[in-house]
Amino acid sequence: MHSMTTERRNIVGICLAIWIFAVGYAVITPPFQVPDEVAHYWHAVSLAHGNVFHVMQNDRMGTFVPKSARDFVYLTWVETAGKPENKIGTARLRAASELRYQAEPVFRSFPALYTPVPYIPGTLASAVADLLHVRPFIAFYAGRIVTATACVLLIAAAMLECGELAAIIAAIAVLPMTLYMFGSFSADAVTIGLAIYTTAVAWRARSDETMNTRRWARLSVAAAALALCKILYAPLALLALAPRPHGHGGSSNRLRRAISLFVSLALGLALSAAMVSRQYHPLRPDANPKVQLQSIAAHPIRIARLVAKDFIAQYAGYRDQFVGRLGWVDVPLSGFLTAAAFYLLFAVAITRDVAITPAVRLFALLLTFALFFAVSLSQYVEWTPPGVEYVDGIQGRYFLPLAVVFLLPVVSIVRNKRVRVAALALYAFTAVAINIDAFVVLVKRYY
Repeated sequence: MHSMTTERRNIVGICLAIWIFAVGYAVITPPFQVPDEVAHYWHAVSLAHGNVFHVMQNDRMGTFVPKSARDFVYLTWVETAGKPENKIGTARLRAASELRYQAEPVFRSFPALYTPVPYIPGTLASAVADLLHVRPFIAFYAGRIVTATACVLLIAAAMLECGELAAIIAAIAVLPMTLYMFGSFSADAVTIGLAIYTTAVAWRARSDETMNTRRWARLSVAAAALALCKILYAPLALLALAPRPHGHGGSSNRLRRAISLFVSLALGLALSAAMVSRQYHPLRPDANPKVQLQSIAAHPIRIARLVAKDFIAQYAGYRDQFVGRLGWVDVPLSGFLTAAAFYLLFAVAITRDVAITPAVRLFALLLTFALFFAVSLSQYVEWTPPGVEYVDGIQGRYFLPLAVVFLLPVVSIVRNKRVRVAALALYAFTAVAINIDAFVVLVKRYY
């Protein structure tokens, strides 16, 4: 009992530190310097006013937001991607802070590729702010902080659910890119947190000797919710069906598990597809999803090779973006610290004491490959112009939701307690250093 209490206190302390860093990013990062945050912000604000679906107006797909939300974007938005000479500055933010709330609805056209689920924290914060007629400047930063808080709570829940993966979960959560997304309106914030939580519950559910109804209910809800965030990551819940040691539960028990899981996944996938398809419109004029799907069907081996070559060619870039290439993926951090954080993450995983069999390692490896491939194919279909021999549009942050499963095949290779403590301590030092470096870099870049 005492050890359990100590473990919970440690998790609370770690998550408090994670929250402080996430709030730091939320405050330091200027408005809309997180990729596509304008669209995500408007989506959350429009949902707060009950506008669930987009409508067509003047041949444009969009919805209505308060006039002050539109004006706040106009006052603070600066195109900085690839333009290091462009700054945000404090004068611009001071001017935006004077903007008062105006409820008059105005039409805005922006893509809405996700259901309301990943916007719940930002939507709730926006709804309260609008009810109180809070100035949009304050409401915006409050929405970021509420989103960060919700994401850290998901991380805490994941660590409490599955203590043997807690160190790995915490190590992923303190990466600059994870924290950067947490402190924003981006749909990726809740998606990352929910994906990690789903993975933790799935891993714990797999190890139960008999079917824990409450845990499987949590897994089913999490899996469906994850599908409503981003369909690609929903199969993470299948980790619960990984091979189990002999004697753990009967065939009827395994069948019940599989049926409950597939039903929840099917429900989430169907709802997500129905909502997104209703308001879908292409993001890139020269992309042609229909042609790309035909290409995959006609030449699957060639496309598989193309995807493999892309991962090899872009490895360094994806690695750096996974750890933390901020702004519009054009604000690099220390090259040494970035590489150190990435490889020390593996050191943490390798030295963790996790009960795992060769069959489960193989299952996790195959699931990782399948989901990495799915991410790449999604960008090939939606973002890559037909006829080119590369995959366009992938960013390293797209792999953060897969990070726990990605590391599972290598856990517990080194079972030395001193090495385990040393690896964790070195990673913690590196994580603090690279996040401080990120704060300094952001201030210099934008102010």
